[in-house]
Amino acid sequence: MPYLDAYTSSSDFRVGFAEATISNTYGTIASVETKSKLLDKFGTNVDLDAADGAVVVSSLGTNVARPTTNSITHIVGASGDTVDVQCEGHYLDASGNLIFHVQTQTLTEDTPVALDQPLARSSRLKVLGSTAATGPVQTTIGSGGTAVCEVPAGDNQSQKCETSISYRDYWVILNFGAAILVRKSAEVLFRLEVASPGGLWYPLTRDWVLTDANPRAEFPQQTPIIVPANSDVRITSDVEGSTNDVQVTAHMDGYLAIDLDLVDADDPAPA
Repeated sequence: MPYLDAYTSSSDFRVGFAEATISNTYGTIASVETKSKLLDKFGTNVDLDAADGAVVVSSLGTNVARPTTNSITHIVGASGDTVDVQCEGHYLDASGNLIFHVQTQTLTEDTPVALDQPLARSSRLKVLGSTAATGPVQTTIGSGGTAVCEVPAGDNQSQKCETSISYRDYWVILNFGAAILVRKSAEVLFRLEVASPGGLWYPLTRDWVLTDANPRAEFPQQTPIIVPANSDVRITSDVEGSTNDVQVTAHMDGYLAIDLDLVDADDPAPA
């Protein structure tokens, strides 16, 4: 149940405050307790260059497309990869809503495999079982097209500090942060930002800069940041100056809250 009428009924005042804010701002009665799901998104870029500009913190090292159709259709590994991979993402319905979807696909080495359900967003990939992938493992727009999410070679899960929030959920961000992993005499500007599907990116808080002298920062939120339903959210990094090959990491975490009117609703069909 939501904590709208009694913040003290929650062990964390921020939960009740967030639910009240969602109600007052969006007219939705949402519940963290009913959803009971923590969402932690993180990413690492080991090759951030000055010429890259502001890019999402991910192993791909570039901003990825946000298709307006379900055009993320394939997953592909490297030679020798025949493992199962869990694919988390969202498809779009006929009304443009983001619908959360999880599927498992078996790689056929470096031959692209069609997803059972094409997606408009690919937010997390995880190698299942006891055998690691050689990698990289990527979901792509079309067969052999542009990669939108990746398990880096030598890893077993994607590194992408960007995600999407479904039409029935809100994300209550309680903490976020970033770090420069290897000192390179660099200044790096970070930004936490949000966008609606097909819309522009807007900052959710003030930008922050990390340097060799101050290489990491954490921002626990006394008043949580609310990411509304049907949104994309990410942390970007941008090298200030001319330094190259900077290694950075970033994360954001918090609780999901579900619209109580949609708890038992069937997922809409894909567009």
